[in-house]
Formats: sequence, structure tokens, C-alpha cells
Amino acid sequence: MMRTYALATTLFTSAVTAYRCINLTVPLNITAPSETPAFAPFESSLDSVQFLNNVTTWAYAAQSPFAGSRNISISVNIAAQYCYPSDGCSPGDEGQHVQVLTHDIGFDSSYWEFEGADSEYNYIKAATTASFSTLSYDRLGTGHSTTTDPYTTQQLGPETAVLVALTSLLRRGTLHSSIHAPSHVVHIGHSFGSVITSNLAEHYQSLTDGIVLTGYSTNSSFATGFAISSKFEVAAESLSGNWYNRSKGFLTWPEKRANQYSFLAWPYFSPDVLELAEASKQPFAVSEFLTAVPMLAPNYDGPIISGAYDRIFCGNYCYGILEAGKSFYPKARTFRAYVQPNTGHGMNLHYNATGFYAVIADFKTNT
Repeated sequence: MMRTYALATTLFTSAVTAYRCINLTVPLNITAPSETPAFAPFESSLDSVQFLNNVTTWAYAAQSPFAGSRNISISVNIAAQYCYPSDGCSPGDEGQHVQVLTHDIGFDSSYWEFEGADSEYNYIKAATTASFSTLSYDRLGTGHSTTTDPYTTQQLGPETAVLVALTSLLRRGTLHSSIHAPSHVVHIGHSFGSVITSNLAEHYQSLTDGIVLTGYSTNSSFATGFAISSKFEVAAESLSGNWYNRSKGFLTWPEKRANQYSFLAWPYFSPDVLELAEASKQPFAVSEFLTAVPMLAPNYDGPIISGAYDRIFCGNYCYGILEAGKSFYPKARTFRAYVQPNTGHGMNLHYNATGFYAVIADFKTNT
């Protein structure tokens, strides 16, 4: 069950080459299911690394890291950005087709606008150029959104509730006074953002007209590679960021080579991109990792596309794996699996990012 209350926003409008944006601060009160950890909170990286040893050993495979579930209620502020085409369009235009963008672990919403407005890695520019509007947001604990408990709050249930709340406000036309209700809403996720998006599509079908899953497959058996490469380093103790005041349940990877291993495929990215990705990385909550599991969505009846060539969800070879996901969506009218060549898990950070932009645009234009 999710509840939303009065909305207040901070408005900032900027003009760029192809689009304009309104920056929003959205207060939400949500109630959502939460998994209760079966392990003690970490006191240091000694604990988190031992926990990593435990969850990646074969003997642990049949055990759950959680001891049960309950509903929790929290109040949070979500930093969001609504962007729209600058040519002949205003944010209040009725009948807009809007894409709601949810980012991955290790990033904030700048993933969708990587390197800025005129960058070749800017999905928002591509979408608005194709006459779509976008709503991107910082997930809990990232960017300018509220940081909450990494054990009980920053996990799949509450983060899905945030997406549900934002989408509900958007569809009702109450997200901002100058933004009318759109006629069509498609949800696009990347990796953990795709898990959240898929969860929304399963439990709140009326909120979405279609989903696009990137950096994703329905096979989670390769995720331990990411966990091991990250070393489950406590972010507050890491020399790679300024997170000394974070709970020790927030984790990160120690340096850029671990970032490259999990997210990027050489030589198909610029070394400068790796440097920026490492400099702007975000800590992730231990329970985000533990709940980032693909799920069956038998009740979803709508279009879907999944595309990625990555290590985390495909073991570094996606061909054949993406197609196997069709059984997870038995009622989908449209299932299209697309493998973007020469691209790692962080799809938007590679030289040929515009290739999957075109695939998504074509998919949405024809649905």
C-alpha cells in the first residue's frame, strides 16, 4: 500500500540545445513491504567482507539473507527532473508521451544525462529530440534524494513504492502545476532500476503503458561477480569517496578498475568516461544488492524490450540469455530482446550508446 500527500516543489528551468527541464523536489510519504535482514548490521568492512564471503559461497545458496517481512512507513524527499522538447513544446502540453527513467546501483539520475546536456551519452537529449518527455529521479540514498536505512528501507519494496508514488502524481497531473497529465507513460529502467520497473509493472499494471529493461536479464546467477569485484567495502571507510557519515550498511567498490570490470567493456568506452563514472559513483545499500533479483511477472500484459551485453546479468555474454526471459512475461503482447554489441553493463557509457537509443525510440513509436 502506498500513500502520497501534499506536494511541494523547487522549480529551476534551464535551456539546452534540444530540451528544457524543470528540477523538482518531491516530498512523499510511503508505506511499503520491507524485508527484515537475518544478519547483524556491519560495524566495519571486516563484517561486510565476511558477509560477502558468506553470501557467495555454494553452501549459502539455499539460505535467505532475510528473516521475514513487514510493512514500513517513511517520509522522504525525492529529487526529480522533468524534461521536454524545447522546439514547439511546453511542459504543460497535454497528450505528452512521458518516459519515467530509473537508474542503477552505483549511479544517480545523471546516468541518463552522462557528461551533460550536449554529450553523446545523453539519453534524455535523444528522447526529447524524438518528441518524448522524460521524468528521471535520484533513487533513495543517491544524488539529492533522502538517504534512509540501508538494511530495511533502501531495498526493492520501498524503492518500488517511490516509483509508484511519482508515477501516480505524474499520471494525475499533480506532479507540478505546469505539467499536465500525460496520455502515455513508459517506464525505462537500468539494472536495479529495471528490477524496480518490472516490479511496478507486475503489481501496478494500470500505471504503465509499457516497460523497457536495459542492463538486465532474468538470470541473476552472475551477480556474484559484481559483489566480489566490489569487495563490499564499507563506503564510510572508503578512500574513494566522501561518505564518512553514512551508515556502514552502505557499500562501494574501492577503485576504478572494479568499476570497469562490472560496468564497462574495453575498448568500447573512453578512459575519460571511466574517470568520471568513478568520480561520480554513488554508494549502494546492502539490501539493494540482496533484493535486486529478477521476478516472474505473469500478470503484465504490455510491450517489453530488454537489451544489454554485460557481466552482471549475462556473465559477459548476453546472446541467448535475454531471449530466455520471455517466459517471465507470458502475457506480454510484445517481447523483443535486443543485444547491443560492444557494450558493457553501463550501456549509456559506451561509444555506441546511440544505437540502443534508436532501438528504444523505434519500440515506443510502434507501441
